[in-house]
Amino acid sequence: MSQADIEAARAEAAERARREAEEAERRRQARIRELRSQLSGVESRISHFEGVLKHLTDARTSMNNLKNRLNADVDTPVISYDLHGASDWEGTNALNGVVALANIKNSRSAYDSDVDKLISDIGRGVDKANSILQDLYRQRNNILSELRSLGA
Repeated sequence: MSQADIEAARAEAAERARREAEEAERRRQARIRELRSQLSGVESRISHFEGVLKHLTDARTSMNNLKNRLNADVDTPVISYDLHGASDWEGTNALNGVVALANIKNSRSAYDSDVDKLISDIGRGVDKANSILQDLYRQRNNILSELRSLGA
């Protein structure tokens, strides 16, 4: 083998190595673009579910506050009101008052049950949103880790 043949083989090997390096860099850059696109989507979903979680948490707090206020400001005074007194309330009016108060208590009981169910449903929504967020945070961390490993 002549010196020229050796030089030609070296040049060919160098060119092949250069092309392989360029192709590897193109693949690396394409993967980085793909990961950044995925990261953007994951971060968008994180933002969405953080908003959902905030709304659910605020709604649950508001419902609990309203229920407590209703109990303190309405239920306690109305339900503890003594309808049995002297004079005009004797007889039919007192009985009508007792029946009306019993109806109020029954309605409030049904309302409380519905509100408690709503608060429970909101709690399940909070749990689900938290679960989704944990998964999205894991996805984001995995993507960021892979981007770092690619030198991006």
